[in-house]
Amino acid sequence: RALVARRQRVGWFEPSYSLYPVLAEMEEVRGAPTELGPHGEWKEPDLDGVALFFLTNPNAPTGLRFDEPLVRQLCERCQGFVAIDEAYVDFASKDLMHLTREYEHVLVFRTLSKSFSLAGLRLGYVVASPPVIEALAKLKDSYNVDRIAQCLALAALSDVDWMRRNVERIQATRERVRAALLDLGYEVWPSETNFLWIRPPSRPAVEVLRELRQRRILVRHFPGPRTGDYLRVTIGTDEEMDAFLAALRDLGG
Repeated sequence: RALVARRQRVGWFEPSYSLYPVLAEMEEVRGAPTELGPHGEWKEPDLDGVALFFLTNPNAPTGLRFDEPLVRQLCERCQGFVAIDEAYVDFASKDLMHLTREYEHVLVFRTLSKSFSLAGLRLGYVVASPPVIEALAKLKDSYNVDRIAQCLALAALSDVDWMRRNVERIQATRERVRAALLDLGYEVWPSETNFLWIRPPSRPAVEVLRELRQRRILVRHFPGPRTGDYLRVTIGTDEEMDAFLAALRDLGG
């Protein structure tokens, strides 16, 4: 609403965060999606007339991180704004926050939902140049973050060491589960997030999804030609992941 006029184009990669096309339709702007490669690899987007390009990095639902030279090239080519969604970046090997100091048209989004394990708080923030922040501030609600949320966010951000220990625990569990899934014959993409993108070896993903739900184990499935063969598995506690792996062994793949 702040950066794109109606009837202008908004770009994003596919597959990526599923809310981008929904937001574009709500605001009556034209979507300009770019299909990633077969294994989620970077493809140069069509930026002709794009007023805003959303880039989730690391990407969701694939878990892959795009290298900085590729993102820099995008920022330099794009005549509109580039919004880098770093919701999962604390689990990654590198972030791109410094680009906001180099490019006035680049925004970086962060959230407390993932690495701080505060999904129920529904709180995040954006870093960008002063003129961009001023434009966003004109549109935000007067009381968009309540007092309790502000106090909880301040407490969380005042204990970054706890967040880093939390991230290390999740990363360790992620790699243990990834190795176990590979042993079971699953295709597992490399991940720099708190989830794994996996394909069952012999059964349809939607069938495995259904069987897991019957065991009260919830994973995500995204219907569609690019995503329908896969499941996205968020890393929980070690006990939860052991139950998940035991269920897969019972299912037989």
